[in-house]
Amino acid sequence: MQKKVRLANPQPYHHGDLRRALIDTALELITEEQAWAFSLREVARRAGVSHQAPYNHFPEKQDLLSAVAIVGFDENDETLQGIKDGHIIGTVVQQPYEWGYQGMKLMAKYVGGDKSVIPADPIIIIPTKIIDKTNVDSFWAELKQRTGAK
Repeated sequence: MQKKVRLANPQPYHHGDLRRALIDTALELITEEQAWAFSLREVARRAGVSHQAPYNHFPEKQDLLSAVAIVGFDENDETLQGIKDGHIIGTVVQQPYEWGYQGMKLMAKYVGGDKSVIPADPIIIIPTKIIDKTNVDSFWAELKQRTGAK
């Protein structure tokens, strides 16, 4: 009796939108590690593709990082440095310490007897500011001056 041998029917690998998958994976790594220190090989491994696959879309790691468009909501040093380095497009901040300043100003008037300063909907609106490559240096300098940092 002849033995039947079934050959595996290999399914062609199809990732779909590999470029998008690599960007999403890089963003996951950035979020997890809070750093840019991963390699393209790590991105490939996490995305489930060969270590050469990312190079079809991103010849260098910097090309991948440039494609990762990040908008943050913080003014920490890492975010501001990322904007300077071009890894982060920008961040949205409320004027640092403005909420505290306006709150203290309001409370001083309130304690002084002026009850009319309390808004009917108890909300203090503090405008936001977009920080990007065009204004990151001046914003960072102002932030350091306000906090006494060097």
